[in-house]
Amino acid sequence: MAVTDWLLDSDPSIRWQTLRDLLDAPAKVVAAERAKVATEGWGARLLALQGEDGLWDGGALFPARNLRSNNGDKFGGEHGQPWTATAYSLLLLRDLGVDPHREQIRRAVALVRNHCRWEHAGQPFFSGEVEPCINGMTIVLGVYFDQNVDGVVTRLLGEQLEDGGWNCEAERGSVRSSFATTIRVLEGLLAHERVTGGSTESIAARRRAEEYLLERKLFRRKSTGEVVDPHWLEFSFPTRWHYDVLRGLEYFRDAGDRPDRRLDEAVDLLQSKQQTRDTIRCEPAKCQRHRDTDDQASRHEQKRFPHHRPHNVGAIGPESHADPHLCAALNDRERKQSVQTHAGKHECQRAEDSGQGRDQSVADEDGAHFLCQCVNREERQIAIDVLHGLAYL
Repeated sequence: MAVTDWLLDSDPSIRWQTLRDLLDAPAKVVAAERAKVATEGWGARLLALQGEDGLWDGGALFPARNLRSNNGDKFGGEHGQPWTATAYSLLLLRDLGVDPHREQIRRAVALVRNHCRWEHAGQPFFSGEVEPCINGMTIVLGVYFDQNVDGVVTRLLGEQLEDGGWNCEAERGSVRSSFATTIRVLEGLLAHERVTGGSTESIAARRRAEEYLLERKLFRRKSTGEVVDPHWLEFSFPTRWHYDVLRGLEYFRDAGDRPDRRLDEAVDLLQSKQQTRDTIRCEPAKCQRHRDTDDQASRHEQKRFPHHRPHNVGAIGPESHADPHLCAALNDRERKQSVQTHAGKHECQRAEDSGQGRDQSVADEDGAHFLCQCVNREERQIAIDVLHGLAYL
């Protein structure tokens, strides 16, 4: 089976991007397939979980039930962050490519705008809150869903640190930037600039932040040259707030500038993951850290470099020889199997050989949605990302 055939045998969120980015399908065909994201498959399931008040799982960043643990610690509890509340649900809808101009989506976003408040101090959702990492995501969501986030941009411009980036710990005294916070702000500023044209100040701030990453070759300490975090050398989907080298490369591809030689080592890392028979190695450790599904990450990893055609590039495919806990068999029964456990355990587990394929958080039917899907979903997304990614290189 060809990789593109394998990608097309999937959810609408994978198919429409394959048609657009890999097969150069006519615009009408792409639009028709994209429209299905809101009415079929994963996108439709996620939209159906929005509450009547406009919130997913009763909260902005955290589910309402997780706001306090048994011992009273805020945002704690045995389940940690299950990624099922409003912010990450909207982010996933964006990643799936739901059409923000559909009336159904406009109504859903209007409910969020009118009713959703951040846990920090009750700020309206699209006004942001105090942490730059959250506010960078808020800009991305606001721009995508056509909401005014100018005030959030202005706030972030005043919070840029001396070394050029941002850090959510700045309010607690940190003077050094964080890769994870900086990439989220960069993504937000770039998205906002595309829509508004940006300002002299916002463009300059974005360029300074790009230098912060480039000076460190996307993953090394400036002082010693050491790898900051080995996990950044592994790729997964969805990234949420996490940073990795592929996310950094994706940003610079999206920015559209000429490739910088300081990206060469990151490019070499991406190319090193290519295997024989048009496959690319999966990242089981990253799956465990992020509590993501195998299939969701690998398929969606593939599309993290849209609009660029590769040349002789490997991708995860139906004959991949990856770790069996991450990219196992691809038959219909195993597509239904769950590989997710709750965040506190950070483990990827294969489902029983029952074929029922429902993760506990889904089976509970308490508002926790399909963060764990089938094996094929993650693989196909990585396939799209990598097929696109090396074209930039």
